[in-house]
Amino acid sequence: MNILSRHITLKLISFLLISLILIMTLIQVASMQTISDKVFKIQILWDEVQVEQSEKINLENSIRSFLGYGGMIHKLKNSIINNNPEQLSSIKEDIHQVEAIIKLYLSFQLSNAERYALNDIQAVIKNYQTKVNQLPHLFQGSSSIKKIDSFLQTNDQPALRGLTVLEQNNRKFNHQEEKNLSIRTDKFSLYTEIVAQLGYGGMIHHIKNLQIRGDSAYAVKAQEKINLLLINIEKYFKMDLAAEEKLALRTFQQTINHYQGLLNNLKRPLTTRKTIDLSHSQSLDNKALKALGILDQHIEIELKSKIFNVGEQIHLIQDGIKERIQAVMLLCIITLLFFSYIMFKKVILPIQKVTQSMVSQARYHHSKQIVFHPDQIFEIKQMIRSIRIFKHYERKRRSSQKSLTEMNLTTLRQLEEIKELQAKSEQKTDQALTLANHLIELQKNADNDRKSALESQRRINTILNTVHDAIITTSRYGYIESINTAAEMMLGYSEDELFNQSITMLMQEAHDPQGKHIISEHFAKSRDSVEVGGREQVLKRANGTTFPVEIFLGQSEFQGEIKYTAVIRDITQRKKDEEAIQHLVLTDPLTDLANRRHFNRELQHALAVKQRLQLSVGLLLLDLDNFKPVNDTFGHNMGDKVLQKVAQRLRSTVRSSDLTARLGGDEFAVIVNSVNGKFDALTPAQKIIDTIAKPMFIDGERINISVTIGISISPQDALSLEDFIHHADTALYKAKNLGKGRFFSYQDLTTEEKTGVKSK
Repeated sequence: MNILSRHITLKLISFLLISLILIMTLIQVASMQTISDKVFKIQILWDEVQVEQSEKINLENSIRSFLGYGGMIHKLKNSIINNNPEQLSSIKEDIHQVEAIIKLYLSFQLSNAERYALNDIQAVIKNYQTKVNQLPHLFQGSSSIKKIDSFLQTNDQPALRGLTVLEQNNRKFNHQEEKNLSIRTDKFSLYTEIVAQLGYGGMIHHIKNLQIRGDSAYAVKAQEKINLLLINIEKYFKMDLAAEEKLALRTFQQTINHYQGLLNNLKRPLTTRKTIDLSHSQSLDNKALKALGILDQHIEIELKSKIFNVGEQIHLIQDGIKERIQAVMLLCIITLLFFSYIMFKKVILPIQKVTQSMVSQARYHHSKQIVFHPDQIFEIKQMIRSIRIFKHYERKRRSSQKSLTEMNLTTLRQLEEIKELQAKSEQKTDQALTLANHLIELQKNADNDRKSALESQRRINTILNTVHDAIITTSRYGYIESINTAAEMMLGYSEDELFNQSITMLMQEAHDPQGKHIISEHFAKSRDSVEVGGREQVLKRANGTTFPVEIFLGQSEFQGEIKYTAVIRDITQRKKDEEAIQHLVLTDPLTDLANRRHFNRELQHALAVKQRLQLSVGLLLLDLDNFKPVNDTFGHNMGDKVLQKVAQRLRSTVRSSDLTARLGGDEFAVIVNSVNGKFDALTPAQKIIDTIAKPMFIDGERINISVTIGISISPQDALSLEDFIHHADTALYKAKNLGKGRFFSYQDLTTEEKTGVKSK
């Protein structure tokens, strides 16, 4: 123990104390983590128990059972199909049961959404009840299945929507704040989904409606429900199941497969359908209902097991908390006793002894030394050594103080002599300081001027480098002196590469006459001023590519020399936008051909140019035959695709020098340039007729379209734009009367026909 006490220090004691506190803290954290994990598991079990024990969920499932598979809707549809009124009493009993459940449901504390949902379900059930009460008269009158179904047909959407609202409200805690305690998929939730997908608004409902009404929409809905049922059954199989549950699921799976076969049979045409064995379906339904009952019983058994597990987990946590509290309390007591002993034995008692010795020496100035004890800790021994050293140096201090007093007297005399010398030198020092202050002021002014100049230069460079437009400065002879950062990025040259180079190297071609004209105009030696307005120009980058720009020139004079500044703006995107806008204005959006505006402008231009050059222009007006039946039969979407296909064929048939346009609807036009005679326009007309007449295959459909063409030639047939178009339209009308899929020229009209047209 004595050997151990020699090595005990206050630092070691503090380290041990902190270590024990950390160990106790870690034990507490580990205990709390263990308890938290167990509480988490209990929370999951308890949430599942809450869901499965919820009265509202049980009532919701009861409503679905009495309405759906094996319930009111199932029996009602079977009665219609079998023309059998024997189940009407059972159907009425199911309706009374649903009404009783809804009344019980309304007695709970509900939200407005739940009350509205229950009222919607109740309204639909009452509608069914009214019609079921009148069914015996229809059965006695030997009414057809269609007539009975039409009489019973009811809008089920409010009731189905109401059941969905109830389901969302009953399970809404699954999504609150995205907690880690959200309920995982279990047997109860799968069982609830299976019941919902099977009965009212589910598989059996849609299959029976398909069997009665023959509407293929019910087949699609029934197939969706069957797919969901098979997925949920597969999920159910992946859980820990008893042998009886597996057998029940296989029975239920057989029933679903039977209804899948029944659905596939109902999808077939009436002539190929197989005879439906209703007794076999009823037998499978009874087995499936028993299987659902078995699954429900096992869910109840597991619910009781979960409640028992919750209780067991709570008892385990209580026992664990008691054990950990006792262990922590025992550890605290042992730690407190241990450190009380250490502090009293190794700290408090030695400090008391040292304090008594220090007080005794302070009062009587004894030369008695403070002795060391073997059991004193290291810091106490250090304190005693410090006191001894302090006494030794105190004696030396007193001796030194006497010597210092004598030295101070000598120093004072020397200071008096120094003051006299200082007074003499102060006058000369004042003169030197005045001169130095003047020099410092001059130096400050020079530094301020230099800093202002540097700051101005820095600001100018910063502004030039942040401008997005390229800026180039040249001499009056057009040699580049500086460029900004934007110019380097735009042209691909560095400033060193362009320095002292002629600006003509940036033009599209240095020998371009237009480029020479601009350079001579703006950088001639005799030019004294530069206009401010911008002009468009094509420049060349370092990689050889060209691009359009807008250049603004400015002139300035610096130190007697004329300088030019060119601000260059890249207008590539602006040019593209202008071209795109021009294309949109002059193009039909559906077929990408020229529109009526473009057609009129080009035709007017062609007439003016050809008359000046004494050449003829041909006009073909095209009208599609049998296009309206395509729209009526296949819809306007197919009609648009046919028009696009016609436009593609016209583009591939008409010469690139001619213009093809869509005037609107199924009307097209072709301007044939440089016509030497009548037959120059007939050849492309016949080629167009042959091309359009070929069958079109669009979206799996074969479309047959023909075209009728009217031809007019200027100046032979007309000189003005209006007469030119009108004569081509007259020829088109004549071709239509003679039969579709042909062309006719205005020149082939008789004199009486032309005279009649003119008089009109």
